[in-house]
Amino acid sequence: MSRIRSRKGAALILSIIFVLIFSVLAASIATLSTTNVQVSNNQRQANRALVSAQSGLEVMRYYLSGIKGVHVKFVGIKVALLLAK
Repeated sequence: MSRIRSRKGAALILSIIFVLIFSVLAASIATLSTTNVQVSNNQRQANRALVSAQSGLEVMRYYLSGIKGVHVKFVGIKVALLLAK
């Protein structure tokens, strides 16, 4: 009879270990999901900032193109203003 009781105790300990392992796994998945959401938000904000900067450059290019004697040339990110003499 004592042999059966010792096996029941081992099953209880084993089941507690499995519950702990699955709890840690669930917590790590939840943390990973939260991190992915934060990275996604950061990427969206960076893209929004880039598009806003490009839009501002296009607006200034439009305004400067209306001024006589000023020619605007975009070289990558840098803007060169060529003033006619």
